Amino acid sequence: MANKTWNDMFNYALCNAMAAVKSDHSPLHICMQNLEYGRGRRNRVFRYEAAWELKEECGGIVKEVWSKVAEGTIKAGMIRSKLEQCKRGLISWKQKTIQQDQRDISRDLASISHLQDTGDGSHMVQIAETSKES
Repeated sequence: MANKTWNDMFNYALCNAMAAVKSDHSPLHICMQNLEYGRGRRNRVFRYEAAWELKEECGGIVKEVWSKVAEGTIKAGMIRSKLEQCKRGLISWKQKTIQQDQRDISRDLASISHLQDTGDGSHMVQIAETSKES
């Protein structure tokens, strides 16, 4: 995907041709991340995303945590404990959802790529339908 000069200048970069979804051109995925830098992990601030309210599983996590009896006698400590449990539950749910979405997208892209490689143009309807699902 790249010439020797480009590879010498960006020896830590990766370039992959991906399946063409809505075009006759294959997009390139270029990752310019230097793996030697940025390995330190920072604590990120947890933010509740409003779009999560559209997902039933998310609401179930919050209801389950708030219905449990919290440890402690001080109300502020009990609320802090419930918030921390909500945070952990939502982060776990988010990671599982992202992983499932990535698996679904990979499956759909593999299907599109297979149809493009083996098809003679008669698979265009199936390709379009798979593209809409992604």
